[in-house]
Amino acid sequence: QAEVRFSKAQTGGAHPEVDTAALLGLARSYISGNRPQRAIETIDRYVERYPAGSSLSDAYFLQAEAFMQQGDWSRAVQTYEQYAQINPGLIDSYLWERTGDAHLANANYPAAAEAFDLALASDRSGNLNFLLLDKAQALGLAGDLSQAVALYDLVSSKTKYDTTRAQMDYLRGQIATQLGEPESASLYFQHATENYPTAYYSYLSLVELVTAGIKVNELQRGLIDFHAAQYLPAIQAFDH
Repeated sequence: QAEVRFSKAQTGGAHPEVDTAALLGLARSYISGNRPQRAIETIDRYVERYPAGSSLSDAYFLQAEAFMQQGDWSRAVQTYEQYAQINPGLIDSYLWERTGDAHLANANYPAAAEAFDLALASDRSGNLNFLLLDKAQALGLAGDLSQAVALYDLVSSKTKYDTTRAQMDYLRGQIATQLGEPESASLYFQHATENYPTAYYSYLSLVELVTAGIKVNELQRGLIDFHAAQYLPAIQAFDH
């Protein structure tokens, strides 16, 4: 068992590098085993014994992850900040992302939107649409629906995936519904159903249209139901 091996590997201070590595390994194993409190206590022991340890920032990151697992969102944010103070600029985008996740889980939506914005502004390679969606979600929950829609528009224009385009249609339709604009909502839902029949969000859009009593082409309806594994409704639609 990993926890036993890491515990036995400690040398009681005779070899600090071995001890710090063992403590970090032990904390990781506790997190993997969904035992965040033990991980937190292990990192506390690390910080107490080796406050100038070469991997102190790694220790803080693990402890922040343990706080996240525990649902202690405020302490998670504080501990991510401790990592950033020791290693500024190294993984700032990811730290801001995790900070945004913590604020979002804690229902502090404006702070979450700001954190995701900082994650987007920090150096990071690859497709960042997921961060745009995180920010849009936070903005929407904070009540800034127009900015959320603007970000959904941006993601829709940038993505190369039909599944994402269908998702953006559905989310914009949901916001239009929330704003009391049923005609705009139906246009978004119809666009999804007419253009992306294999996407699950098109099925969700179909449900919205049917619920609102808006007619949908039966062949298209059957295709969407089929791809959503709704086989009986698909057969019924094809039979029309």
